[in-house]
Amino acid sequence: MDKCIVVEPEIEGNLGFLARTMANFDFKKLILVNPDVNIGEKAKTRAVHAQKILENVKIVDTLEEALEKVDFGIGTTGLEADSSANVLRNTFDVREMAERAGEIDGDIGVVLGRESKGLTNDELSLCDMVVKVPTSDNYPVMNITHAAGVIFYEIYRSKKVDKREASSRGEKKYLKQIFKSMAGNLEYSEEETDRIMQCLNNFIGRSFLDKKEANTLIGFFKKVDKNLKKGG
Repeated sequence: MDKCIVVEPEIEGNLGFLARTMANFDFKKLILVNPDVNIGEKAKTRAVHAQKILENVKIVDTLEEALEKVDFGIGTTGLEADSSANVLRNTFDVREMAERAGEIDGDIGVVLGRESKGLTNDELSLCDMVVKVPTSDNYPVMNITHAAGVIFYEIYRSKKVDKREASSRGEKKYLKQIFKSMAGNLEYSEEETDRIMQCLNNFIGRSFLDKKEANTLIGFFKKVDKNLKKGG
């Protein structure tokens, strides 16, 4: 089941428009993280025939809690990286993301930020990958409902009949833990390790690892880590 996660939404009416857009492209579940607004008549009116999505909305306290409910979290941003060192905002092409997502049998969660300032770097770091809708340099930032519509459409149009089983969030977390242990055994500094781990997070997210691939990599990295600990 594809889901939409909105972090601290600030405008009630946008939730109604968002629910309607979700229904257009078969997104079933709306999750709100610490919302600043309630779902009232304005949202319900703008949702039109998608009010059921608003009635079944899930509210959680943190983005971490919301991401536990999906296999792949797709963060969104209207900003490009300001330098090659800012690996968090090295965004991925929306259409290519959708093509890869369409091959995986798992829950996709599109993560939208606040209307006023989007998602923070810390929030983006929790996502499996970050995408940006291509827009004019003269006015690059989109309203969240418009950006969502483009992303939902690309995911919807790319769905395949024959799909691979998605790797679980737990498998990906374990893979990252092993990799971090390897970096420690190679005596990387904390700063270097953090950068390596963010690059690994980007790689794993963009790859849309299936279960077989994840377990193959886990087995390989466990052996490497074991040998590093032995000094061999």
